[in-house]
Amino acid sequence: MSLLDKKVLFVEDDEMLRVRMEKLLNMFFLYPVKTASTADEALEIFKNEIHDLIISDIKTPGKMDGLDFIKEAKKYNSDLKTIIITGFNEELYNQRAKELDINKYFVKPVTVSDILEEITNLGFTLKT
Repeated sequence: MSLLDKKVLFVEDDEMLRVRMEKLLNMFFLYPVKTASTADEALEIFKNEIHDLIISDIKTPGKMDGLDFIKEAKKYNSDLKTIIITGFNEELYNQRAKELDINKYFVKPVTVSDILEEITNLGFTLKT
C-alpha cells in the first residue's frame, strides 16, 4: 500500500465546513475521506475501519471532545497521524494535545494549503 492509499477521517461539527473539506480532501486521496460530526460518531467509524490520519476539531457535541477521541483511536492504531483544527487557543487544550503527541495543532483560521502542507509533512503522498 502506498502512502497515497492511506485512509483519512475528518471530524467537524460545522456541516458546511465538513462537506467542503470532504470534497477538497477527496481530490487528494484514493480512498474516500470519511467524515463525522461528533467525536462519538468518529470513534464508532474508527472502530469499524482503522484510519491512518485524523483531522479533527476539538469541540464537537457529544460525550467526548476531539482530543478524547484521538486518545481512544490511538489504542487501535499506535501509528495514527493527527491534526487538530480548533478555534480555541486555550492552554488546557494545548497541554492535552502535547500529552497526546498530536502531530499538528492549528488555530483557526487555517487554510486548505496549510492543511495539505502538513499532510505531506507527515509523509503522505497526495494525488495531483
